[in-house]
Amino acid sequence: MFVTFHNFYYYEIRSGGFTIMRINKSGFIFTMCLLSVFQVQATIIQVPLDQPTIQAGIDVAVDTDTVLVADGTYIGSGNKDIRFNGKAITVVSENGPLNCIIDCENTGRGFIFDNGEGLDSVVEGFTITNGETSGDGAGIFCDRAAATILNCRFISNLADDWGGGIACIIDAAAEIRDCCFYDNAGSFGGGIANFGIDSGMTVTNCIFESNRTWTTFSNGYGGGIFSSSVGVSIEQCTFTDNQASDGGAILCQYDILINLCDFSK
Repeated sequence: MFVTFHNFYYYEIRSGGFTIMRINKSGFIFTMCLLSVFQVQATIIQVPLDQPTIQAGIDVAVDTDTVLVADGTYIGSGNKDIRFNGKAITVVSENGPLNCIIDCENTGRGFIFDNGEGLDSVVEGFTITNGETSGDGAGIFCDRAAATILNCRFISNLADDWGGGIACIIDAAAEIRDCCFYDNAGSFGGGIANFGIDSGMTVTNCIFESNRTWTTFSNGYGGGIFSSSVGVSIEQCTFTDNQASDGGAILCQYDILINLCDFSK
């Protein structure tokens, strides 16, 4: 704020607790620059109450909004190949992944992040199943973008290339916590694959069971996780009965942090 004044005796005009003008007794108007602070309140958009599909909920959302998805099994257009379109929003199920299922019906992915999203783009509390793609990431695909993925289950997703459950490629990043990967398959990384030297990833408190590389007997790497990136950490995870020609649980091409994980079979 700056003030120009003639003397110290003035009238003050106030509105809503803010001074909007000061006039001295000679009629000289103080010059003031006022800063108004507005608090933006996030909106909760309910699916299907407010919008019919998950994508429709995202389309009307703005940064900091939440798309709240009711219990049920979601199929068809608008409920697969779901894009955040660069928005910093949270898409969350109402009652967790056992009650809210995205069924891709073997014709598409669950979510796609490819518009420069950051870690403040959040997916939480879904089962993503029957995703299938001829490319990478049948459950969730991140390309030159980032996402935070919390409390999700990835079941029976198939990618012809990298990452049956999740793929992060080319300067992508993901924070993955409290998720379960079961019976997913990809040529590299049945559960998760990340590649591109700067594609960082943290995986914490996740379960990997019965994931595989679909080329198990022909150069399939990393049944649970395949990594060809730096800046990767895998902590407090459990790996059971994952299969690949090399690296049944994990195969990495660069040094990564593996801490407090359990491996069996």
